[in-house]
Amino acid sequence: MSCNAKPQSPALRAGLRAVRRRPRACTTAGDALLGVARAHPRLVDAVMRRGAPPADRRLLAASEARELATTRFLAAARSGVGGMIDDYLLCAAGWGFALQDIHTPVQLWHGVQDPLVAVDEAMHMAAALPRVQTALDPDEGHFFYSRRMREILGDLAGVSRRLADGPDQDLVDVDVRRLAHREHDRARDVVGLERV
Repeated sequence: MSCNAKPQSPALRAGLRAVRRRPRACTTAGDALLGVARAHPRLVDAVMRRGAPPADRRLLAASEARELATTRFLAAARSGVGGMIDDYLLCAAGWGFALQDIHTPVQLWHGVQDPLVAVDEAMHMAAALPRVQTALDPDEGHFFYSRRMREILGDLAGVSRRLADGPDQDLVDVDVRRLAHREHDRARDVVGLERV
């Protein structure tokens, strides 16, 4: 298995094709562009908003959210774009195992409007995983997790609590009470598919 999702944007698909074919050249070019981005952070904001689906544009409409997204991107690229390129290459390569071989419970969350990872990839993964709980949100994009973090972590804490009740209690190292807050009013906006 690998993450071979095709982004919805033709320009992004072409860019990722170039990364697969010439990763070193793309790293060099990306690092050069980072100098411009650091000097003019509003360019990062403009690029993010331009390629964003409506859900993400709504999120990035708030100046604090734009500033945070730009700051996080520049912090992630502090040492250059090589790590991001390596991450993509690892994701696009074979993973060395089949999704059908994963027998632990998996939660898969996906914003249907995500322009970077097509919903088809999420559906493919959900169909292949034997024990998956899938939440597809039709009104969300790539940054959906920022609005749904409590719900996602709450679900994760619930899984961790069930693991803690079993023989491997020392595997759980989270404050379940702090993470277990749920945003039930947001749950009605989720299209849920469950197979456990």
